[in-house]
Amino acid sequence: MGIDFPEVKVSSLINPHTHSWDVDLLQAMSKPEEAQLIRGIPLGNASACDRKLWKFIWSMSIPSKVRNFLWRAAKNAIPVKTNLVKRHVLSKATCNQCNLQLECVLHAPWSCPSLSEVWESDQAWSFRHTGTFSDFQQLILHITEAGLDLDALSMVVWSLWQRRNQVRVAAYWTPPPAPTLKVNYDGAVFRETNEAGIGVVIRDSEGRVLHPMPRGLPFLRQWQMWRQQQRDGQFSLLRN
Repeated sequence: MGIDFPEVKVSSLINPHTHSWDVDLLQAMSKPEEAQLIRGIPLGNASACDRKLWKFIWSMSIPSKVRNFLWRAAKNAIPVKTNLVKRHVLSKATCNQCNLQLECVLHAPWSCPSLSEVWESDQAWSFRHTGTFSDFQQLILHITEAGLDLDALSMVVWSLWQRRNQVRVAAYWTPPPAPTLKVNYDGAVFRETNEAGIGVVIRDSEGRVLHPMPRGLPFLRQWQMWRQQQRDGQFSLLRN
């Protein structure tokens, strides 16, 4: 059973004492995957516009992961290259798809010249070349005010974002020389539950996956395991 967001106020899902998501309430009222997605949304001083946008997005008839993506995009909270440069993860913010402009949230799934064929296939989005928007949230607000199909746009931008990620990963990953194995890993910390997650994929010189290892562990224990593996020389890590 999922949350019926049109009838549930956002404020009722927030613990008034800790100013964080009420985890027990979320788990009781929503599907596990929805609760996890909502808990990943940062809380701040929400404006009236934010609250209206939140209610509208979470009442849409689209998959929860797409609603979550739409909200994060509206809040400039997805890992486009301009955001990664700000966090000193990357040094250049040029879009990999067009190699012409900086990749911001609005550019990646909407205004990039390489996406013209996609958006021009439907006359409903003909304003793409004439409309000027300062950010992705302004684009969403324009679509809702114009009475256009935001559900359809959401599914398209989600698909384009997934394709963008697949292309970017494929472009940067190179196989190791035989007989060496390459280990790719990533991790995340969930502060509310004091846990961390790590994903590890081991591939050979032909790109074959030998052993995927997604795990969720208490943060301290995971760190100790990771350090022990490094000390024991269990893996020979090769970066891209």
